[in-house]
Amino acid sequence: MRVQLTAEARGWWSLPAADPWAVRRAEDVYVGPDQRRALEAMILAAESGGMVAAVSESGGGKTTIRRLMAHRLRADARPVQIIEPVTIDRTRLTSGGICEAIIDDLSSERPKQSPEFRSRQARRLLTTAAPEKKKALLIDEGHELHSATLRWLKRFHELATVGFDPLLGIIVLGQPELLPKLDDAQSWENREVARRMAVVEIGPLQRPGEIETYVSHRIGGRAFDPGAWAAIRARLTVRDRGGAEASTAYPLAVADLVTRALNLAAEMELRKVTPAVVGQA
Repeated sequence: MRVQLTAEARGWWSLPAADPWAVRRAEDVYVGPDQRRALEAMILAAESGGMVAAVSESGGGKTTIRRLMAHRLRADARPVQIIEPVTIDRTRLTSGGICEAIIDDLSSERPKQSPEFRSRQARRLLTTAAPEKKKALLIDEGHELHSATLRWLKRFHELATVGFDPLLGIIVLGQPELLPKLDDAQSWENREVARRMAVVEIGPLQRPGEIETYVSHRIGGRAFDPGAWAAIRARLTVRDRGGAEASTAYPLAVADLVTRALNLAAEMELRKVTPAVVGQA
């Protein structure tokens, strides 16, 4: 359950009335090493007609990086047009639905009813509509895609290749459940797309000082006792079935824990969030 800062906590810590974690402009986005790598890979795929999957846990920042990519492309006036299917249930997204998204985003034409003619229509538009622009197919929640749809992405990539020049980049965002589908050792039937699609993973904020940098970037870090950061890392560390430690310090989880700690410290009228407060939050 998402935790909100109380009015008392916002006043106590002199934070704005609006949600301080909300991303309202590009400058609000935290771009650490993993985020930068994913952003660069997505922009490269869009501009060069490559294929890439960006993978992270829920709350790991995939959607934020997607929005930052779109902002960068617009701000830099890069000649790229994003095509994004909006079918809510990704398990029902088919090749026909992708063709329809291409046709609708690139023209005012009505999609042909025949699958063959609809595919030809999509190919024609990919190669002739706004020829000065590269096109990029972006699919969010890609872990929900049916394996057949995932395999078809390779066909779409080939559909929009003229000579040696690929005109359609493929960008898939998904949770870790996508990884086995892109591992030809685990999903042999997907090997055609798996062997062509680069994968970049956005991990938790587990590098030394990364949680501090993220929190300071978003809300400032003056409210925290130096020892509180280690306590936050400890609270967001779990053990897997084999007993190995694993971090769950993804941005959303960090924001929720920090918010609970700020609320509690304000309620106790403390001037710093201490390790004890983090332990109780």
